[in-house]
Parts: sequence; C-alpha cells; structure tokens
Amino acid sequence: MHFLFILVVSFGIIVPTASASVITAAQSPWPPFINDDDANPGLVVEIVTAAYQTQGYELQFDVLPWLRALKSAKTTRIDVIPALWYTRKRSKHYLYSDAYLVNEITFVKRASDPFKYSGVSSLDGKKVGGIGAYHYDSVFLSAQNVEKITADRLMVNLKRLISGHIDLAVSDRIVASHTIKQSSLSASHFAFSDTSLSTTPLYLAISVHHPNAQRYVDAFNQGLAEIKRNGQLRRIEVKYGID
Repeated sequence: MHFLFILVVSFGIIVPTASASVITAAQSPWPPFINDDDANPGLVVEIVTAAYQTQGYELQFDVLPWLRALKSAKTTRIDVIPALWYTRKRSKHYLYSDAYLVNEITFVKRASDPFKYSGVSSLDGKKVGGIGAYHYDSVFLSAQNVEKITADRLMVNLKRLISGHIDLAVSDRIVASHTIKQSSLSASHFAFSDTSLSTTPLYLAISVHHPNAQRYVDAFNQGLAEIKRNGQLRRIEVKYGID
C-alpha cells in the first residue's frame, strides 16, 4: 500500500500542499497504531502526519514488512520510521524524536484467572506467549522461571490462551484490546493484569546518516508540540479509542 496524507479538514488544519516538501515513511501493520487502511491509517500515522503538516511537510507512507522498513530507514531509502522503541543498539543507527506515545506492555489472561503480576517471581511455571520479533523488558527476557513461547501474531497467542496452551500473553494493552475487538473472540473471555510488565515510550526515528536527520526530527518535535497545544493530538487519540 502506498498513500499520501495531505489534508485533515475535520481536525481544523489546512496546509497548502503545492510547495510542501514530502517526507517518506514506512512500517509494517501494527493495528491500531499502523493500519493497512487508507480511510483509517492508524494512530501513529495520523499523529506523525498531523505534526509534520504544521511544519509544511507531507507524509508519504508505505506499508512494508518490519525488517525491510528498518533496513530502508537505516540506508536512507526512506526518511523516517514512524514508531520505534529505543534500544542502545538502535541508538547507534537512529536519531530519535521526542516521545509521543507510550506502549503499556501488560499480560493478557483468561477472565477466570486470578493471576496478578508482581514481578518475574509471580510468573513461576507459567507459559507466556509473546511475539518473536518484539523487544520486551530485559528482566522478563532473561527470566529462567517462565517458559516463553513465541508466535508471529498476537491473534495466535490469544487463541492459545483460550485453549489453555499458554497461561498468559504479553502485549501492548491498546493493541490487545483492538485485536480482541476486531476478532471473532469474545472480550468477556479476557482480562488484563493490573500491573504492567513495562511502559515503553514510542518515538519517530531517522537514520543518523540521513542528510536531513536533525531537521526532520526538529520539525516533528515542533509539530508535535503544536498539535498538543491546539488539541489535534487529543482528537486523533479519541478517534482511535484512546482514553
């Protein structure tokens, strides 16, 4: 999918596009943050689009496989990765923006399960489903008292949870809520742990080798501050069901 975001009239911002510069971006689907849907491109895409619009930029966004998108950004074939967690390893390759969302990584459990997360010791003997390509809390990843079972999609883990093949699934709370809501599974079958495994800020990132890296990061940060000030950020969050 390839599409260009140039105008968001419903949010009250109109930016002339004839002379605007284009910033290219790509990432894999991550509903509801990034959707493969022109009408509802996703929370992240709309925030980044809106922030750049205030600074006179258009966002041209492609849906690409995750590793291909990362490589494309690292080699400057695209300008930005819209949503990336910070790691020390990645910081050698990317310049990060200000954080603009927070991923609350928590445990999904069966509704009948009294489990309460109180640190890795509370996971003794548990089978926990995660997504293989994701970075989780280092203490959790190194824990030897829990069996970690990976899948390529959250839906696989949710079905495993219902069938009893795993005890818990680890996921971003917003992603899990959205996935359950959009599926044929009943939300009444699931519950979330009261305590999160971790909270991880979400950033826009640009290759340190990109000739406009600092300018594009600065523009995003300035635009982010503007859409916070004028209420547009909150309206986008509400659109995607963010409390």
